[in-house]
Amino acid sequence: SSGINAEYGGGSVGAYTNSVGIASVLNHVAEYITKRDGYPDNPADIFLGTGASGCIKNIMKLCLTMDADNKPGFMIPVPQYPLYSACTAEFNAHLISYFMNESN
Repeated sequence: SSGINAEYGGGSVGAYTNSVGIASVLNHVAEYITKRDGYPDNPADIFLGTGASGCIKNIMKLCLTMDADNKPGFMIPVPQYPLYSACTAEFNAHLISYFMNESN
């Protein structure tokens, strides 16, 4: 932990860190993915989040437009994880539900 603490902006827990993650942790994740998948990974292509829900919300936010004339929408398969419809409502977007037809 002392190695990780040294990478914090203030050198201790609670200090500022890079929003995509601590560099040494990103490097370890990239090394793990490279060993697991047999394909070189780049730490600059990795974004660590607080969990699936936080990451899903961030990705959905990236898809939003700020154009008042065109309300954005998200196509969500049914059945769906409730987080998708909750985020859609929170972001004041259209929920476009669809049933998957795997045979087509």
